Amino acid sequence: MRQARTTATRESTETMSTGVRQSRGGFGTFDKAVKALNSTTFQVGDDSEVIVFLDQENFTYALRHWVKYPDPENPKNQITRVEYCLEEDCPLCDVGDRPKATAYFNVVDLGSPNKVLVWEATPDPTGAIQKEFNKLVKKGQNLNDDGLYWVVSKEKGKNGFYSYSIDKLTEEELATEWKKLSPLTGAQRDALRHRAYDESYIEYKTREEIQEFVDSLPE
Repeated sequence: MRQARTTATRESTETMSTGVRQSRGGFGTFDKAVKALNSTTFQVGDDSEVIVFLDQENFTYALRHWVKYPDPENPKNQITRVEYCLEEDCPLCDVGDRPKATAYFNVVDLGSPNKVLVWEATPDPTGAIQKEFNKLVKKGQNLNDDGLYWVVSKEKGKNGFYSYSIDKLTEEELATEWKKLSPLTGAQRDALRHRAYDESYIEYKTREEIQEFVDSLPE
């Protein structure tokens, strides 16, 4: 199994108050674009996507803190920083920040079928996946069976949060309904499984590093 450096602890600025497009000038913004293209994470877009699961279940899980605080350079904006919870003696838990569970799945997006991606699924999509998993188990099937594909989509609710849906797709339905996408052969699936991620995908910070971040937060 290859080891990957997770993008989950990357700090990102979210524009909360305006929809103004930020400047694309400079090497800094170019570097961000390159990193996005090389990302190891699967993102559910505004349109439905077809994926393949490479494992029977999630290969690991973690608790994560989603910490939001004002941008020191522009207080109208908020910065969201994601940190893995240490679970025991965690400085972020100590200050009352509640972590959220995340399940990690090895998937392949048929729009880019030669790359293994990790779906860092929060509770809503994980619940939808687990519901389908339970249906399959009763039939003696698995999420990653050859010939099975999955259509995933999301919808934004009135509360501002997304709900996710996942629907099974057979190879015959793929050929009929998604003519621009090609099915994966058994050999392709096996090759992709050999490149799947394992628990080393997650890199925990030390307690000292997290405490330093907590101490830097504005009062």
